[in-house]
Amino acid sequence: MRFLLLTGPTPDQLAAQAGGVDADKRHGVPPTPPPDFTVPVEVRDAPQYGEGQRGIFALARISRGTVCHRKWGPVPKVHHGSLPAILKAISASDAQQYLRRGCVNPMDPDHLIIDFDSAACFVNHSRKPNLDSGGRAIRDILPEEELLMNYRCHAEPAWYQELCADYDVLTERQIAALF
Repeated sequence: MRFLLLTGPTPDQLAAQAGGVDADKRHGVPPTPPPDFTVPVEVRDAPQYGEGQRGIFALARISRGTVCHRKWGPVPKVHHGSLPAILKAISASDAQQYLRRGCVNPMDPDHLIIDFDSAACFVNHSRKPNLDSGGRAIRDILPEEELLMNYRCHAEPAWYQELCADYDVLTERQIAALF
């Protein structure tokens, strides 16, 4: 059994929780936002970021100042000293996904935030974001528009950079330089 299956839903399961399931549309049921989003959104493929990548898209107009994402309860995190063993215990592709879906809070640079129950891991980077680091809309967001943030608000301690390099994963600042 793989570690990722034990820690939370897969990207497809998160997409389903975020209302990205065609079955909901076929039955005429409007998609339900995931529990950590306060606005109607949908997880969709975002091929501009690479094969298999996804993003969060607005299903309705979101006004500037609206809190779009809010985490309820404690944020799951892993101390960086535990990460090498965790990553070695899973396949290389699962280790890459683990690192891609995590981030480092600058206020807690010793831990990787790993919240597999949150669809927020699908919020992509932009140099012209429409969300701030707290999940609030910094301008009006139109229906069908992707929700984006600036990844430069996250920390990149040496241990994070080394793990990303070991598993051939771009760090968030490397991603920020590309998009």
